[in-house]
Amino acid sequence: MRARFGPVRDCFHDLFAAGRETGAGLAVWYDGRPADELVEALHSCL
Repeated sequence: MRARFGPVRDCFHDLFAAGRETGAGLAVWYDGRPADELVEALHSCL
């Protein structure tokens, strides 16, 4: 199931790599179960 959300993960990562985000989290639930969880933050913002 996690591979299904690969494009979402890639987009999430690209936003940080481009410097457009400083911190974010995303949880995806599918059919009542956790499918993926993404958390990322820039160290300079911690």
